[in-house]
Amino acid sequence: RYPELLGMSLFPQAPPLMQTATTRGVVVRVSTVVSHEVSEPGQGVVAYTVRFSMRRQHEWPAGVPHMESCQLRSRRWRIMDARGKVVDVVEGEGVVGRYPLLRPGAPEIEYQSCSQQVGSEGGYMEGEFEFVPGTLNEPLGEPFYVTCPRFSLAARDIVY
Repeated sequence: RYPELLGMSLFPQAPPLMQTATTRGVVVRVSTVVSHEVSEPGQGVVAYTVRFSMRRQHEWPAGVPHMESCQLRSRRWRIMDARGKVVDVVEGEGVVGRYPLLRPGAPEIEYQSCSQQVGSEGGYMEGEFEFVPGTLNEPLGEPFYVTCPRFSLAARDIVY
């Protein structure tokens, strides 16, 4: 009896291999796995997963206006080399064609994507997501930006 079990995830679910940031009650968790099967030598394809959730009302940060819901509008990624130099910026609407709607205490929403590993030493990605309080069709306030913490695009010595 595992009603919440939808499948097996190879993405790390705890620090230090998973990064977490919270902005205005929205929690973002991100972790990566290198996909060696589809990579050229020195040019690894790094798959990453991003998980969104919204804190319950009793867990809401002090001084932050409470929201009944918020919806993702867009994202902006900065891709950096191993020394932290920005080598690419990716911007766009939604995430993988979706516009997740978050509500306090609702199940976490997850999406997966991938990026090219930056050189043989790896690199980093970080960014932000633009959210609208309420929904995109019925906004209840000004848009705000939620931080996605920096995460590594380097290969790790992990075997599954």
